Amino acid sequence: MLDKQQAPWKTYACEEDVSHMWQAGPLKVWVKRSNLEWQLAHKIIEDEELNEHSWQILNQEPQDAFWQRWVCSKPYRDIIFRQNMPERPLVVKTLTPTHIPAGMEATFYVNIPLCATVETQNDSGTTAKLTSISSVTLSDTWFGNHFEGNLCYALKTKAVRRVENAKPQPHRALCPIFIANKTNEMLPLQKICVHAKYLNIYAGDDRFWTNRINVSFLGKGLPSKVHYESTPPSEPENSILIREAPERFEHNFFKTLGQSFIDLF
Repeated sequence: MLDKQQAPWKTYACEEDVSHMWQAGPLKVWVKRSNLEWQLAHKIIEDEELNEHSWQILNQEPQDAFWQRWVCSKPYRDIIFRQNMPERPLVVKTLTPTHIPAGMEATFYVNIPLCATVETQNDSGTTAKLTSISSVTLSDTWFGNHFEGNLCYALKTKAVRRVENAKPQPHRALCPIFIANKTNEMLPLQKICVHAKYLNIYAGDDRFWTNRINVSFLGKGLPSKVHYESTPPSEPENSILIREAPERFEHNFFKTLGQSFIDLF
């Protein structure tokens, strides 16, 4: 199951002057190689629920493709597609307005869209990065107040309470978020901000996963205790690390920006 689930994310041999098409969910990437040059074009289909993946030779190139060119100084014959996290924090809403009573706790699951990092590889195994492409169209949003916050990406998918409510897809990784309300008051939860730069990517039995985020809400106006674990999540029976987080999480406490959401910095 692990090999099948990782199917689109691997190394492919590219014949010279032959057009290929790679797909993971809604993202399609067209590739062709000629001498020392690589040309790529891509398209994001506006259907984030697509569950298809493929690698195929094309008889005819797309008419509306916008091609970009990369020139190498040595022959690079293979192309690699690697999973990567988005470069900005991600803001996701809960499926319905949610409240966590005093002293209670809950786990939420966020399906994070992956980016495709495209690299070339020569016969000796040396690689060169060409570009990175988001698998879905991401819109800008601001998370915070008028005085402080972060420019983020807004996710169309919602945070859900059960794993089975998040469909496995080749272009997403499921992130478990555990939130504990350590106060004597109700905690309204509308938005969650996840810093993807602290997330590893794991291949599980039927989907990709990230490490778990643990949050302790300590009260309005007080810092929340936040910890990004460095180990695989407990939900999948089997998992392997396929991509380490771009940055290592070093701190435990971050300022909250309001009680209508939790700030997971």
